[in-house]
Amino acid sequence: MESNIGRYYESNQYISHSDTTKGVIAKTYHWIRTFMLTKKRMIIDPLCQIKKVIDIGSGTGYFLNEMKSHGFEVLGIEKNKSARDFSIEHFKIDVRDPETLLSGTLMNTFDVATMWHVLEHIYDPKLYLTAIRNALTQNGYLIIAVPNYQSYDATHYKEHWAAYDVPRHLWHFDYKTIQQLVHPIGFKLMDIKRMPFDSYYVAMLSESFNKKAWSIVKALLIGFISNLISRFNPKKTSSILYIFQKINVTNNE
Repeated sequence: MESNIGRYYESNQYISHSDTTKGVIAKTYHWIRTFMLTKKRMIIDPLCQIKKVIDIGSGTGYFLNEMKSHGFEVLGIEKNKSARDFSIEHFKIDVRDPETLLSGTLMNTFDVATMWHVLEHIYDPKLYLTAIRNALTQNGYLIIAVPNYQSYDATHYKEHWAAYDVPRHLWHFDYKTIQQLVHPIGFKLMDIKRMPFDSYYVAMLSESFNKKAWSIVKALLIGFISNLISRFNPKKTSSILYIFQKINVTNNE
């Protein structure tokens, strides 16, 4: 039940909320995040006209702080109170609970909305996607990054693939199924991009259960193979970044 899921996000092992730096995996997460902040901003910048960004599932606020530091007006939507409080205290960012988005008070406000590994956590994705569409300006953009269960690393690890992340991940997507969800709401897929670091990070998490000395080496190998395959077929990358554009729902074919 949705009311019971919150406790699974309170663990220190859920780094995007706890912000812990203990252990190799946590340190790897922070290194990748720092590197990717600039990459994400560079993807978003050409899409913006009024430089207003809303991040759904904003976590501890590092991404929004990056955008704010480069002149963007930002708003975070975050369900977890401790993560919201961290963002507000450390970065002085405006972060609110999901009701602000779902209430419909943000109509035609933002030219880009982002969901960084968030959609798979949401109980009612259609409800959120509709609210996001309403919050975007005409021809605004929605960026969604999600794990790809058709990737090489997913196929290799099978039920031990860390990006299944039960019970936190409620949905699993590939290139086709995410369009089947998003397109009818009023978005058109414009582009996809690889997220090459995700294959290494997910492989490290997937290998962590066996606790063998060579598991990190194996994780790096699996991550490398997954990335190599995805260079020839981006639809096979460990995580896919989708760029959707808002379109008229009466003429969205």
